Amino acid sequence: MPPTIRPDFFGPRDNFQLSEQDFANACKWCDTMVALREGRSAYLAANGLDPKVHLPAHMWGQNFVASNFQKVARKDYHTINHLRCLTYNFTGYSMLTMAGCENTPEVLFVPEDADAIIRGVARRASEAAVNFVRATQHMPKDRIIDAPRMFGESGWDVDGTIVNFDTWSTQQRINALHGSGILDFLQQRVRERGHARIVEIGAGYGNLAYSLQKIVGPCDYFVVDLPESMIYSSIYLDTVLREADCRAAQAGQPLGPSRPGVTFVGNHMIGEFLPQIGEVDLVINVLSLSEMSAAQVAHYGRCASQLLGTEGVFYEQNYIVPGVHTDIVSILQQQLPYGAQLDETSSPHRGRGTARLWANTYRGELWNRGGVNALGRAQAQPETPAFPPRILPPQPATRRVALPTA
Repeated sequence: MPPTIRPDFFGPRDNFQLSEQDFANACKWCDTMVALREGRSAYLAANGLDPKVHLPAHMWGQNFVASNFQKVARKDYHTINHLRCLTYNFTGYSMLTMAGCENTPEVLFVPEDADAIIRGVARRASEAAVNFVRATQHMPKDRIIDAPRMFGESGWDVDGTIVNFDTWSTQQRINALHGSGILDFLQQRVRERGHARIVEIGAGYGNLAYSLQKIVGPCDYFVVDLPESMIYSSIYLDTVLREADCRAAQAGQPLGPSRPGVTFVGNHMIGEFLPQIGEVDLVINVLSLSEMSAAQVAHYGRCASQLLGTEGVFYEQNYIVPGVHTDIVSILQQQLPYGAQLDETSSPHRGRGTARLWANTYRGELWNRGGVNALGRAQAQPETPAFPPRILPPQPATRRVALPTA
């Protein structure tokens, strides 16, 4: 049955419900990620890998990681059908409270009356709706995200996009990639080879991966993550990307030739599959790298450098609270020679997200776009490494939106 169209606000009851086949596929992904997690220690021992690099550490070593994993892994239909109510550990915002989750109690289970609870706090997402309109006012229509009406997605209707704090944040990432020219670069790759190639280190629940594939076109997309986290993105992406070929990399088995689709790679196996993945166009990390240990940041910096080759770009957006988070800039500077800070729309996570781009080589067509503070090591090049946003001219038409009324 199609979702019921209601004015202004969309809640879980307005979503498409998981079909029997959707749920069966989700259960298979649960089994896959449970097996990956259970076999991780043996894999590390057999391959002589350092557990301090490949096991959850620093902020990702806390109890919430395993706890939230178990909530999904038990394969309860209501829980998986409302998966977005449990993604706060990635985004920092709770769907059930429509607010930051810093002072919100842990969600032990998804309430049966989740729809009523969410509607009761709907007004809290009004600011996100207003700011989403501002952020997209001069964006090309085909670069404005949508949000699949599944998994309990809830928010205000802005020209057909369900807007909450999370979708607003996703649009900001797209704005930065658009303004910097990266989306144009990716679409050029699609025209050249038929698909773009992207690696996302820590994909959360899969929101940015979904948006990029909808905007850019066919992508050979790799998600590298903890099995505890990939249980979310594998279920989400395999469900909402109906035509995509989604698969999990298996130890000792080749990936095969590059082709459009999504491949989920356990973070502890990235060393095995790096040579098979080869060079990619874009590496991404959003809001998790600075929450890892210094050894893990250095590890992923080396991985990114190998993946980027001479043409690729690394986009990362992270926040750093001194004494809490790892200073990733000083570490990445040792791995990637060129880097610069990007301007973007102001973030709903105040103080939680500076956007930067890194690369192995100097590329004038990308770096020479205006003045931004360079982050990379000094190089003997004609221009200072910089990757500024493009200034878009005002558009003649102003979009209209039904603002919150409840």
